[in-house]
Amino acid sequence: MSRVILADQDYGSAARILNLLDAADPQEPATLAQLLAAAGAPPSCKILTADQAAFANQTAAQPLFTDTASDSVALEAATYLFAAHLILSGWTNAANRTYNVSFVNGTGTIGSMDYIVSFGSGTSKNNNISGPNSRLYETNAASQWLGTTIASAPTFGLMQARGVIIMSGAGTIAPNLDMSTAPGTAMIMERGSYMRFEKLASNPQGTWS
Repeated sequence: MSRVILADQDYGSAARILNLLDAADPQEPATLAQLLAAAGAPPSCKILTADQAAFANQTAAQPLFTDTASDSVALEAATYLFAAHLILSGWTNAANRTYNVSFVNGTGTIGSMDYIVSFGSGTSKNNNISGPNSRLYETNAASQWLGTTIASAPTFGLMQARGVIIMSGAGTIAPNLDMSTAPGTAMIMERGSYMRFEKLASNPQGTWS
């Protein structure tokens, strides 16, 4: 599918923009603002292109992205699709532990959040995930979090989530990580991990009646 990219920003499917052009009055051509509105806002995505610095050896909440210069995301008061793909490895403290990813309100306010999260663990990233594999569905309005328990024996864990988040107030939110048992000194989140927010149009239902 072709995309429309202006000033290094990906504004989505060209087909959506062409549909607007087809419907436009030839005497009143579509403006650039209309074209961009038809395409939707570009998604906001934090992607690790290299393994990040180790997490602190603690159970208290800490930034999920250890690069503190970009550990929060600014969102509008709108509805978003979100997805997360988190690869954790390197813990040295052998213990079963629960991992919680919480979305903390900064200057923004989360109105509601509904998502499904799956998680598992294994001894090698190049083999099938062989550890405990589970899925759960969550809906939260105040304490937003994604939870998973990973046993001590595997060398890595994978947490994936997708769902809908409605921001009732524009501003920043920050994903944090807390653990039931401190991980030791070498636990990291690996290259290829990401978190993505995609804003939906003001009428996300489209032509559904």
